[in-house]
Amino acid sequence: DNDMRSNLALLEKRQFSKQPMHIAEFEKDDDTNGHVAFITAASNIRAMCYGIAPVDAMETRRVAGRIVPAMITTTAFVSALSCFELLKLVQEKTPLRRYRNAFVNLALPFFAFTTPLPAEEVEGLQGQTYTLWDRITVKESKKAEDRKLTLRRLLKKVKKKAAGDGNADSFEIA
Repeated sequence: DNDMRSNLALLEKRQFSKQPMHIAEFEKDDDTNGHVAFITAASNIRAMCYGIAPVDAMETRRVAGRIVPAMITTTAFVSALSCFELLKLVQEKTPLRRYRNAFVNLALPFFAFTTPLPAEEVEGLQGQTYTLWDRITVKESKKAEDRKLTLRRLLKKVKKKAAGDGNADSFEIA
């Protein structure tokens, strides 16, 4: 514990935020920078953990040359799909049937869109039903003595909001 505190104190003294940051771009064709050697070593360690055969630096270069274009394409595609769904969300009162889940495999190419199912309802207190998307808002008290929200007070407020009378004995937190 003391070692960790002394290490943290040393880190505080270094003031990393005042040191300039430099961008290091990945270059797969330059053997002098160690990028391919590091990626090869790290991926081979991970491969061994999963029982996959290790690869050499040439195979790492070949795969790395394909990753960046695939990653950029996939990121752009997923970002666009997310924006479409976000537009539906901000249009308020959009029915659930208008939203879409997407499964994309650019290697095939395969695109599948499905309508999301409504959230599963579970029975709550006094016969009320709830979903994982429901929430109970507990507002901060304006009285100075009630500002310290303990777990006991939180549960009391939740019981009062959920049950109406505060007589519930337990809650299941998902």
